[in-house]
Amino acid sequence: MTGFRLLNIDDPYVASTMEKWSLERLQAPPKQESGLMDGVMTTEAALMYDAVFMVAVASQRATQMTVSSLQCHRHKPWRFGPRFMNLFKEAQWDGLTGHIVLNKTDGLRRDFDLDIISLKEDGTARVSTDQGVGWSGGCARALPITTRLSLSRALPFHRE
Repeated sequence: MTGFRLLNIDDPYVASTMEKWSLERLQAPPKQESGLMDGVMTTEAALMYDAVFMVAVASQRATQMTVSSLQCHRHKPWRFGPRFMNLFKEAQWDGLTGHIVLNKTDGLRRDFDLDIISLKEDGTARVSTDQGVGWSGGCARALPITTRLSLSRALPFHRE
């Protein structure tokens, strides 16, 4: 079985953060939605972690913006909203899911790395390299394989 991994678990920063995350989970009451499966941070939790830091990076650059009381049901948008979105799109950060750079036009993430991993008897192993993929599964006979890759451009919390 082959899959993709967004987290670079060989990166010392990522490994340290995952270890802290795991230790905190052991001290807290067990929760199913903790963002940790069998000692490994879920991709969803890592993406949320990075998203919060990206908002923090943009907020630090927004020194002249003030926030008065905002109301959820009011139809008038925040006057600094477009300016803040531009700051957010310009922000860059080295997070748990790699270097984060956003497309300045549509705000989607670009230029990110995915590891190709394969399930082995003793766990998973990375089978891709930084120079591209040249991998053979080592099958004894040729089997017809269908690969389907589905990528969604819309975020689950994004409204168009």
